[in-house]
This record gives sequence, C-alpha cells and structure tokens, in this order.
Amino acid sequence: MDTRWRHTHKKGVPTPLTQTLFQRSHWRHTIRQSRETPSFGKDDAAQGSSYSARSCFLSIAHFRAVCFAGFLPLDSEFYDDRVSSPKGRVLEMSLQDNKKTPFHEEDFYRFTWLSHPRFSPDGSLLGVGLRRVNAARDGYREIVGVLDVVSRKLTEYTSGEFSDTFCDLSPSHLLFCSADRAALGNQLYVMPLHGGEAKRLTSLAGDVKTGRFSPAGTRIAALVACVDGEPLTREKDDEDKKKKALAPYVVEKLPYKRDGKGLVDQKKTQVFILDAQSGDVLAQTHLPHGVTSYSFTQDEAELLLVTPVTDEPYRHETRVVLWNRETGEERAVSTGTESIEQATVAPDGAHWVGIGSDFAFYGATQPLLYRGALTGEPGSPERYIEENFDYGIHAAGMSDMRGHEELPGPLFMADGQSVLAPVSHEGRVSLAVFSPSGKLTWRVNEPCEVYAYAYNKATDTVAYLATDVTQPGELFFSTGDGIEQITDVNPWLRERIIAPVVDTYHAADDGVRLHTFFMDATETAARVENQNRPEKTPLVLQIHGGPHAMYSYSFVFEFQLIAAKGYAVVYGNPRGSFGYGQAFVKRCMGDYGGRDFADLMNILDATLAAQKDLDRDALGVTGGSYGGFMTNWIVGHTSRFRAAVTQRSISNWVSFYGVSDIGYEFTEREHHWHLRDTPFTNIDDLWKVSPLRYVASVETPLLILHGENDLRCPIEQGEQMYTALAALGKEVAFVRFPGANHDLSRTGHPGLRVARYQHMVGWFQTHLS
Repeated sequence: MDTRWRHTHKKGVPTPLTQTLFQRSHWRHTIRQSRETPSFGKDDAAQGSSYSARSCFLSIAHFRAVCFAGFLPLDSEFYDDRVSSPKGRVLEMSLQDNKKTPFHEEDFYRFTWLSHPRFSPDGSLLGVGLRRVNAARDGYREIVGVLDVVSRKLTEYTSGEFSDTFCDLSPSHLLFCSADRAALGNQLYVMPLHGGEAKRLTSLAGDVKTGRFSPAGTRIAALVACVDGEPLTREKDDEDKKKKALAPYVVEKLPYKRDGKGLVDQKKTQVFILDAQSGDVLAQTHLPHGVTSYSFTQDEAELLLVTPVTDEPYRHETRVVLWNRETGEERAVSTGTESIEQATVAPDGAHWVGIGSDFAFYGATQPLLYRGALTGEPGSPERYIEENFDYGIHAAGMSDMRGHEELPGPLFMADGQSVLAPVSHEGRVSLAVFSPSGKLTWRVNEPCEVYAYAYNKATDTVAYLATDVTQPGELFFSTGDGIEQITDVNPWLRERIIAPVVDTYHAADDGVRLHTFFMDATETAARVENQNRPEKTPLVLQIHGGPHAMYSYSFVFEFQLIAAKGYAVVYGNPRGSFGYGQAFVKRCMGDYGGRDFADLMNILDATLAAQKDLDRDALGVTGGSYGGFMTNWIVGHTSRFRAAVTQRSISNWVSFYGVSDIGYEFTEREHHWHLRDTPFTNIDDLWKVSPLRYVASVETPLLILHGENDLRCPIEQGEQMYTALAALGKEVAFVRFPGANHDLSRTGHPGLRVARYQHMVGWFQTHLS
C-alpha cells in the first residue's frame, strides 16, 4: 500500500487551518474526529439568513489557495475544525500536477470497486468483494479478497475468471456465491483460507442469494429463491427454460413485474440451514411470503427472521418471527404493523433491534431504529432513538459508482447493548452508536458517504467502505485510536485532474435552507485539448432521482467527466430529498413541479450569484428517473437552458400509472391520489403535472436517454416525449440502450455505460461550447 495515503485521525487533536496549510512535507497527519452528540433541533431547517452561520461558500480564489496548499475544504463547518477530505487525505498538488490529464469516458474501464466487508470471528481477517470491468466480455469480474488485519495485506483469493460474490468468513474458510462455475445457477462455494481449491457446497434447485456462517462456524444459513414443494437439488440448470419462456404468462394480481427481474415468478426467498462441511440441507423455512432478513441467536438454536405480512399490493408491513431450526416452529415477536427491513438478535437474547418505518409517508418515510421483546406476547416495537432525532437510519446517498449495496443492518457493539447503524444527514452518510436510551454518539462522521460496514467485538473495530468527492470507495478502520485508510484500490486516479467540490447552504425564497454542491471546472477547462478557453465557464445543473434520495459527499464519475470537458457542475438537494428532516423529505409530495422546481432554480441562481466566472447564457440540465421528470418539466417551463439531457424519465403520469412496475402505487402516493375515493375521476390532476402537456413550450435542445428494458420508467415515456417534440419540429434526439433496465447508470453493461457517458457529454459539447 502506498504509505502516502495512510493517515491517522486522532480524537481531540484539532488542526487549525493556519497550521495544516504548511504541512505539505508530512504525508501522515492528523485531523479531529467529533463524536459529540449533536443537537437535532428543527430551527436550522428554517433559517431566514442567506447563509447558515455554520456554512461558508468559498470564493474561487480562497478555494484555489487552499487546494494549492494540498487540502480540500468540503465540510460546512468552521475551517479550524475540519479542513480536509473525509480521511484527512492529502491530495498530490505538486509540480507534477501539470502532467495530470482530465478524465475521459474510457477511464470507466479502469475502476476497482469494493463491497461486502465482513470480519472473521476473531477479527484477524476481513473478507471483501472486489469488482472490476471485464471489457472482453462486456461484463464485470467479481473477486473475493481477504485482508490480513495486522499486516494490512489484501490477497485476492479468486482470479475474476468467474463471477464470485463474497459472503462470509469462518476461522478456516471463506464462503462465496458463484453463478458461472457450473451450469447450476447461483450456488455456494467454500475455500480454505490457508491453501486449497474452491469447493462447490450446494446444488440447490433455487438460486442462492447469500450465505452466512453460524456463530460456531459449523452451519451455514443461506437465502435461497425457490418454489416451495419443488425438489431441493438439481443436477444441471433448468432444461425447461426455453419451454417456459414460450409459455403464456397469466396475470391475476399486482405487482406482476419488477425492474431488473422481469415478470414476477412464484419463487420466494427462504432460509436453508446447511452443514458447513457437506452442504447437506438440515432445515428449511416455509414462510408463505418468504424471508427478507435473518440472524442467528447466540446458541444457534433459533433464527430471527423478517417476513412480509402479505404479498398484496399497497402493503409493506413485515413481521419479525423466531424460527426454531430443529422443530420448524415459528413464533411471532412483533404484531406486523410496521415495515421492519432488517433485524438483529441482542446478545442477551431478550430483545431484538431492527431498522424500519411505519410507512406513514410511503417512500418519503425516514427509517428509524426499533426495539422489540423476544419473550411474551408479540407487540409493536418501540423507537430505539431519541424523539427529537429527525434523520433517517439508512444510506440515502447517490452515485454512479455502485449498485444498491445491501447494508448489514444494526450491529451490536462490544458492550452488548449499544447499536451501530448508518445515518443519512446533511449530505453525509455516517455511522452512529445508539445507546439503549437512544442517545447518539458518532463513530464515523466525516464529509463522506459510508455505503457498507462491519464490526468486530474482539477488537472494537469498525471496518467500513466510504466514498468522498475525490475517490469512489476505499476501506477504512475506525478504532479507539481514530480512523485509518486501509486500501488504495484506484491509484491511477493520481494521473487525473479531479475537479474540486465545495458545498454551501443558502436560503430559498421562503427561508428554508438548501444544501448545494459546486464542482469547479477551472483547471480542467484550461487543459481541454483544442479548445479556446472562453472567458466564462458553462454550468450544468444535475438533478438526482428518487425523489426521496440525497446527493452526498461522494464521487460521481459522470460529474467529473462533465467537468473534464470544461463545464462546471452544480447539484443539490431540493425539498423531497432525504437528509434534512421528515418535513423536508415529504414536502414535494402532491406538489411535483412546484416547490421542488422552485428549489432547483434557487440552487442554480445562488450558484450563479456566488461564482462570477460562470456563463449564465451557457446552462445545461440533466437528471435521471425523477431527475429525468424534472428535466422534462424544466424545459417545458423555462427557456434559460441551452441544452438538456433527460434520462430514464417520466413524461406522462397518466400512462406511467399503468405501465411502470410501481406506477399504480407510486403515482397514487406521490400525487396524493390515495386521499381521494375515486382517483380516475380526477385524471386531469395527473395531466397537469405531466411534462408532455407542455411540449409546445419547449425550446431547449433535448437528448433522451432510455433503456429498452426499463420497467420502472418504461421506455414508452421517452417515446412519447420524443414523438411529441419531433412532430412539433423541435430539436430532439433519442438514444435507446438495448437490454438496459432502470439501473443502467449504476450496474449496466460497461459498454453501454460508456456509450451513455459519451452521448451525454457530446450533447453538452455540441450545445454549450
């Protein structure tokens, strides 16, 4: 590992800006980590001042001075508190910078991504997944890696020839899933940690989703998608696949399709208990609606399971049950009135803790921590959090550098009572420790986005994966001594100019704070080949999807590519975003194209006012999903943008209701149709908020990017927008990506992802230069 990237992060050692600016000769340095309990008052959410007292939007001159000294100020705190990037990472701002070059689209093929960290029981080893592009196959290489915690050496145990997804570690073996080592679908494999070949452990008829060793390491609990009553094992992959593909599909209930999966089949995810050596099936659940989460009790006699109450549409409640693997008995320990996503058994065996919500505001409901008893009659769980806590217990950040990482849920700390869980707040995804009283203490709270984590009680070490605006994801350790960066999996990034980012808060027209990120393209604009640098810099407004998500302190390759062509990028979190309180996140519901649109224009105008070298006559806008809807909406309501790119968008809510995999419920909830007795008597309400209604007003050249197999925002939404604009003689182009679903930008085929970048950037180059 390059020692220049290794640093310490000690508690209680403040490093003033005036001191750190001159520490260029020290690659190893310290910054302070705050673990104080924050105030969660709501006064901050409605400040009337133009800038928060806790914030400062750096001038370009100040920003360049700090960057030249080797530090990026990214936090909205006073600069004598935090003056560096999340890891205290020192950027190589040296005389060699003139050898660095801007990013280009093909750089995507060079990334390595990390996932799924998990400790061995004694904490001496840490397993992790690595993903790289396999350009020859237009796919990905999934690799299993093991880190020696003492030596910090990371060893790749599998070659990447097959797609191997890391699952767990025992004292002697690692466990992983693989779909292409044998023609048997996704199965479990074990490999000795001290030499030896991988051995296939299962030949199950269903596809194995993941697996986990029991506390003693003698058994494995596997999540398997299967049809109850069918044979447990198979000798080869389904012989009837072609026959099944040609059979009629009878639809009798909602939902009947899912983006990324296609038509819903009869499979449910069940837990299989396996012998860790032979792979023999020792027990299996038979829950009618499957299992979504599981954890062993300490004595391994039972498992705590989370199962949906029903598969009926509009219902999201789950029930927490204890399942005895010997007798098969299931005993409910919750009433099933909440939507618990993940639950963990407490070490004392007396209660459980889970992450979930009451779904009061549909997808805009902030998840919280809940606690329930394992004995007595089942009851509703109680909040395991202070009443004035107003953030979500989840990872709401967005990036194009990963898919939907499966977080491990709440983890009990060494004291057996406190719980570690993620918190999305103010553009960060942090890790917090919650005491039994619900009091919060930060364990990791830096300008970054934590997207995976693990904990080892023996060493009180938190291992976590985090991204910030300078890198797409590295492994870190948090111990009593502070935070240490462990990996450096993308060293080639030091060959590229990474456009710097500053963030600020400003007041909207009604006084509510809006959080904005600005990516400066000054340096990259000067390096763009064959370009006569304009006096002022074009600006592209980026809009996130969701809408209930959050732009964070994360690395977004798409933004860096746009900056690499000489265009500044602004992105922020309008109302409807997570991270700023429950009232903030639900504010756009029933008001699409209203308050959210006004907030985005406020974000844009505040940036133009603060950055004088931006060209307000060379503006671009783009976004995907909800961001695509908003892009369509914007070009129909203002002509201030010179170019727009709408991605996997919504153009017509009336048709979206019936064609999207979630359209019926999403449309009713987000537009408050569920508050009416007969929604279809008010269909004009949906047409009023449909961008298609306003196409005659569109003057901005529009590029439409859409995946052919997108079932979330089906391609007919892009088709309607294109056909209407083309028929009216407007400037419009339409790019269709074969085989791509709604997750093209995050998990699609590498070749299509690069093509998407090329089309987007090319459109801006054509119309903004």
